[in-house]
Amino acid sequence: MKNAMSLHFKILCLTLLLSPMSVGSAKNIKEISFFQGSWEQALIEAKKQGKFLFVDAYATWCGPCKYMDKNVFTDAEVAAYYNSNFISYKMDVDKETETAEKYGISAMPTYLFVDAAGEVVFRKTGAMGIPEFIQLGKSALEIPALQKKYDAGDRSPEFLANYLLANAENKSDKILTAASDYFKTQKDEDLLSETNFQLLKAFAEDVNSREFQYFLNHTAEFNEKYGEAAGEVAYQVLDKLYAKAIDNQDVAPLNELKSIIGRLDPIIPKEQAETITNSAFLSFYQQIKDWDNYALAALEFFEKNGTEDSEMLFNASYNFYNYVENKEYLSKALNWMKNSIEREENYINKYLYAALLHKLGNKDEALKQAREAKSIADKDGVDTSLIQSLIDKMEQN
Repeated sequence: MKNAMSLHFKILCLTLLLSPMSVGSAKNIKEISFFQGSWEQALIEAKKQGKFLFVDAYATWCGPCKYMDKNVFTDAEVAAYYNSNFISYKMDVDKETETAEKYGISAMPTYLFVDAAGEVVFRKTGAMGIPEFIQLGKSALEIPALQKKYDAGDRSPEFLANYLLANAENKSDKILTAASDYFKTQKDEDLLSETNFQLLKAFAEDVNSREFQYFLNHTAEFNEKYGEAAGEVAYQVLDKLYAKAIDNQDVAPLNELKSIIGRLDPIIPKEQAETITNSAFLSFYQQIKDWDNYALAALEFFEKNGTEDSEMLFNASYNFYNYVENKEYLSKALNWMKNSIEREENYINKYLYAALLHKLGNKDEALKQAREAKSIADKDGVDTSLIQSLIDKMEQN
């Protein structure tokens, strides 16, 4: 199963921003309350309370899943809404493989809204922000009544617009067909309207579609009316190209992505577009585990963009430590961590600095730095097991 990177192209870099290890964190008590019990028991509870079952299908190794756990599920507004309206259930796809296969879960995170009979009412894949996640839940609750009307044959543009707005997070074949039918009723000049703009953000996924080509040829008008939000029309298409590159392990869709981004000025200024493109290539090579090209892309990225982003820098350095053997490249990563420590010393960059020193053969200094990292972590009151395992490894050698 694969790690899903969706919703907005802006979070294609999410796995870069998330540390691949966890050495301890504070826990927010205001969070979604996930049902403690089996899948069958969760369905029974949902039926008993007359609610849908919200399912977070995740994997322990999934970066976007960790992002949702840390930044979205722990939001007070999210927690209040989901705890009031749903029975929530976490599904570890690597353990509950039979259930995951039954529901066709092939990317994480996947969110399912399931009725008491176990039928999926609504589904969505990918990390997202707080407002989008709350809207996801609202849309799931609105779907049954709207779906009944759609199935009865209502195809008026006004109804289709409302139906699609409620299904903005749903990309099933049926919904995409409804979107295509709706856009056929709209003239080119109508695409700048507020309603159509919202629908373009959700459903303009085909780079060759009339709607997206109109957007590309009128970026100035969209930018004037909607500002930075106009970029979200392009993110859907860029997401598709990125996913295609990952699925096929083919860099060609990324080159097409690069071409499209180059046409989005002033919505995405050229300097920002270059940074996003470089990040996409870096993330792509990480996702497909092409570590040789990943290393070259990382070196190019940080040379062009600097090393101020400590989380991205840590993630790249950690990947170098685990997967790169070229000592020249490892020395670059060592310098990244050294500069990071000089800016702001913490147990994370000290830990990785020690690990890189050890891999480069400077064992005495590595052990010293690892012990200092553990001391800082102890003072911060966080889990030090990973650091301690590194120290144990060094002392055994």
